[in-house]
Formats: sequence, structure tokens, C-alpha cells
Amino acid sequence: MRKYLSDSQGVIANLHKHGLSSEYLGLIYKKAIEKDAANVKIIIERVILVISAKKLFKKAMRNTLPLSHRTLIKQFFNYLFDCSSADDEH
Repeated sequence: MRKYLSDSQGVIANLHKHGLSSEYLGLIYKKAIEKDAANVKIIIERVILVISAKKLFKKAMRNTLPLSHRTLIKQFFNYLFDCSSADDEH
């Protein structure tokens, strides 16, 4: 299976290929801003979002009773993708 730099698995696989861990994503992000590399900045932002969401979701699933998983999944995705709350703040 080929890993592309356009998805989180591809980015992380390439970091590991070069002996780096995902802890370097922040540094890569800062360098992308300095070098005005908008495409790299967007990819790294997405990778950080995916990794963070995955960690939050796993923790929430571990701390929730199995009977409540359906509700948790629905609420998690509503919070993650709901844009109306951001519009309300402006």
C-alpha cells in the first residue's frame, strides 16, 4: 500500500521513514509558516487535527459505557464538524 503525503498516515509514515516521530509536527508547521509553504502548512494542520481528534475520541470511548457509544459518536462528530457555533461567536 502506497502512502501519500496528502493524508495523515502518509505524513507520519514519511516522518518515521526519516527517523522522526510525530512530535516534530509542530516544528515542521512553524517552518512551513516561515517559508510561506501554504500547501505544507495545510497538510500539517490536517494531520494535527486528525491525530488530536483520534486521541480525544479513543479517550472518550474508554470512559463511556458501551450502551452510550452511539450517542458519544453522534455528539463527537457534531462537535467536530458543526460550523454554526463558530458563526455564533462573530
